[in-house]
Amino acid sequence: MIIAIDLDGVIADSLGKFIEFHNDVFNTSLKVADFTSYTLNESIGMPRKEEIKHIEMFDDSNYFNEIKPLKEAPSAILDLSSSHKLAIVTGRNEGQKEKTLLWIKKYVPQIKEIFFIRKSVRDNSKSKAEICKEIQADILIEDNLKYAQQVAQAGIKVLLFDYPWNQSSNLNPLIIRVCGWKEALNFINSLKIK
Repeated sequence: MIIAIDLDGVIADSLGKFIEFHNDVFNTSLKVADFTSYTLNESIGMPRKEEIKHIEMFDDSNYFNEIKPLKEAPSAILDLSSSHKLAIVTGRNEGQKEKTLLWIKKYVPQIKEIFFIRKSVRDNSKSKAEICKEIQADILIEDNLKYAQQVAQAGIKVLLFDYPWNQSSNLNPLIIRVCGWKEALNFINSLKIK
């Protein structure tokens, strides 16, 4: 089976490090529960221009360089790589490519194919749905509801990591909500497709 996997929020604990950065640099008291949407704009009302500036500052900071994987991610990736073809399809932009490739090599070296959907923080070059179709992915593992919906509309099954920012009562039937890597692995292992 070909499994496409998002990076931030699925393999990498980027939000945890971003919250630490934001609280330290801007003297805020953000926590994961505050992110009821995928953006600061929608979650706390931060103007979009200011949000982009904060994200760019984070990307250039040492905090970004200190992102660690989610607890169960490396062992889950190792497990999946023994039976499936894996590819990362990330919303990170190409300006982060060098740092991202080094991070992947350090924490999840089993994944050799990496696709970036953005040229910059401000624009996409391709959608995750387009890339998932091109690589003939059977499943996408994701945390962003918008991307999950686009990929499901393209006819590809999505395992959606359950977070405060991706809640919806109206999910496409191809989107299956999972609480982390253990449930994702159980679901994938239950499928007959190899």
